[in-house]
Formats: sequence, C-alpha cells, structure tokens
Amino acid sequence: MKLILTLGTDTAALKKVEFKIASSTNLAGYSSNTTAPAVTGQGKEKDYSFDKDADLDAVAVTRTSSPDSADKGGKMEAGYTWAYFWCKDYGGLANVEAVVTTDDGMGGDKVTTYKLRVPLDEAENNGAGDGIADKWQTAMAERWKQQYGENPAQGTFAPGQDAELKDPDGKPNANRPRVDQAETGDAHTTLEEYRGYIFDGGGFNGTGAGGHAGGHIRLDPARKEILVEVDRTDVLTSLPGNGLTSQKLGRVLDNTAKVFSDDRGGAGIYMYYLIDDKALEIAKADINTNIKVATKLRETRNPKLQSDFMHLVFVDEGIKTPNRPNELALTVDRATTNALGQQLGWTPAQQLAARGTMVGTTDVDTVPDAAVASKDGLFAQSVAHELTHQLIDKQSGVFDQGEHTTHDEASIMAGQPNKKNTDFTKMKFTPEVEAEIHTRSGEWGTL
Repeated sequence: MKLILTLGTDTAALKKVEFKIASSTNLAGYSSNTTAPAVTGQGKEKDYSFDKDADLDAVAVTRTSSPDSADKGGKMEAGYTWAYFWCKDYGGLANVEAVVTTDDGMGGDKVTTYKLRVPLDEAENNGAGDGIADKWQTAMAERWKQQYGENPAQGTFAPGQDAELKDPDGKPNANRPRVDQAETGDAHTTLEEYRGYIFDGGGFNGTGAGGHAGGHIRLDPARKEILVEVDRTDVLTSLPGNGLTSQKLGRVLDNTAKVFSDDRGGAGIYMYYLIDDKALEIAKADINTNIKVATKLRETRNPKLQSDFMHLVFVDEGIKTPNRPNELALTVDRATTNALGQQLGWTPAQQLAARGTMVGTTDVDTVPDAAVASKDGLFAQSVAHELTHQLIDKQSGVFDQGEHTTHDEASIMAGQPNKKNTDFTKMKFTPEVEAEIHTRSGEWGTL
C-alpha cells in the first residue's frame, strides 16, 4: 500500500516530505498462529516499514525523487506525495508522521509535521487507543447486539478480554434455543481474534453456508469458536466420498464444523481447523495401547498451536484392537493425562501436549451401513463426539462413566453411532451436553 499526503508538485513552496514511523508494534509472526522468514529475525521485527524486506523507519521524498523499486521509495506528484508503506502483521499498529518542508518565502524553510495512527485507534484511553482498530470494534459491537440481543458492556472488546456469554445465542426466547454453557469466553482474547488466524477451513454458519475457504480470517468476539490442529498419516483409505484424500478429509472436517454450528441441534459454536502435518508415519503397533496413543499425540503436537488449538490426529487404522473392540476413535482427556503424569512422571507440559483425539478412519468405516443414516453422518458424528469429549468433563447424571449420554439416541454424545445421531437433520447437542461445554478452560489449556 501507499502512505499519501495531499500536497504535491502543484504546491510551489513544497520542497520535501519525510515520512516517518514514530512507533510500531512488533508482534511475533504475522497472525495469531503463523510466522514466516520474511517477518522473522534481526532487522525484520517491526510490523510496519517503508521497505518490504526489512525494517525501515523513514523515507524522504523530494520533487526529483523516484521509487527505488516496486517495494521501496516514493514520489511527489501533482496533488499528492506518496511512499510505499508495508504492513507485516494483521494486528499491527503504527504511529506515522509526515514532516513537510516548504519555502517560507523569506529564504528559509518552514517545517510542519502531520501525524496519523494506522489503523485509526483513538476511541479509548482519552484518545491514546488500545491497540485495536476502532472501526473493527464498532463493527463487533453491532455483532454483539445481533448475537445476544443486548449491548456489550464497556470494555468488552479490550485487547485482553475473552467475554462471549455462556449462552451462545443470547437471552432465551423462541428464536434463541441454546442453553448456558459451562463458562464465558472461548480461550481467545479480543486481540488474538482481531489479529486473526490462518486456517484451512471450517467456520460454517447455522445453515451450513458461508464456510471459510482457507487463509486468513479475523475471529468474532461475539461468538464462541473452537480451533483444531489436524494431523494425519499419508494413507487414509476409508474416508467417505470421492476425490483426493485431502479433499475427502476436508469434507469430513467441514461436516464436523457444520455439526457444531447447526441452527437445529448444534452448540452455537463455530469450528475452524488447520491441517498441520500431512504425512505422519504411525503404525498400528505404535498405538495399540492407550499409553502409546497418548505418547503419539504428545509427539505430534505442534507446540506453537498448543495454547489455543485442540488436537485431532487421523490414522488409517489401529484404534480398534482386541483390547479396545468397540473403539473407533480415542480421546486422551484430563483424567487420563493426569494419571499418566503420576504413572510415568510426565511433566505438566507433557501432560498438556498429550491431550487430544486420534481417529482411525478404517475403524470408523467398520460400522455397518445399515446401522447409520449415512457414512458422511457417521464420520461427522464420530469426530464431533470425540472433540466434545475434549470440551466436557462429566461422569454423572445423564452421563455414564464413559462420558456418554444415556437418554437420547439423537444426542451427539450417545454411546454408539445409530440411525439418529448420524442423521444431519436429527443429531443434536442435548441441553445436558451443552451445559457441560467448556470453551475457555478446555483440555488443551488446563491441568
């Protein structure tokens, strides 16, 4: 982009414009979950620069200046003066100045300084701002009213806040059927959501439309979101549908995202996913015990994603074994890793890294066609079911000791796949399950 001052060669007294970056943020990477060599290392720390490839805090433009290249420099033209200006982070902020030198008409120079904050951020702290663009916060206030039917409290969108309401769609009425979940927030601060993430997909609305096609997206502090790190083995032979393995897996994950957000029976949560490792080598012998599954989850966890992403690993087969004859997928939860911590001496960090879910695609496919509504529904229900195990910690009431509900076959948390909970028009998060969902202190972030 270009930084532009509306004074140019048609202003006879104009001699020089020096554009300066008085201050700039220097956030790590360029989004909340991504970095790149181009913005990493000495001399490349700042989020704004007058040079594409390196930090550069100032550039001077005179009547005879021309850009050094397509990446750096500037030019004075009729009506305006400009310089190339680079933003290198989706959450960056800079205070810039244009120091203008003109002929004072008496043989000397007159120097005038114009100041601008990019992006505009002055609504808070008596004009000092809070590090987040005012325009975005205003838009999010409207989103909050749309989502919850009330105005946000003052400070709701401050950078460190995580304030989504327990009830994901607001005050109960005929058009807002969801119930309170276990806690406010979703483990992503306002600044993280504003800065945004790089994903591969997910993010469907309640009608199953509007999914994210991949790349960068800012999240919504007026709606709960869960983020999923997905790792996979190279071979996954039994995924439903046609196309490349990556395409079939993408459909499974997109269908899972639709389950979470569905207006009819979903949890009012948007799910996004990032495919991390695409060619793991995991043999059946590597995961034939629960300890081995936990160990493999820990070994494959991306530490850069651990703080706010859940973990999901797809293997071809090996979850269903003689010792686990009914398992299609296996979730290693808080209780399991705490026990392993005591048994094996794992540190708290190792326990956190081991939390997650492993799905055997061929194991899931062993469920007879006649037992389910569709294979697409079976895979979506199986993955959503296991991710919900990561979100809840309940073993009483309508839940059995395996954390499965016992009163409604259509429940996403019923013990086994069946005709109802694999039918996209019938499967649902029952109120009892919704009430146990923890989106802030989920398994990925607490001991």
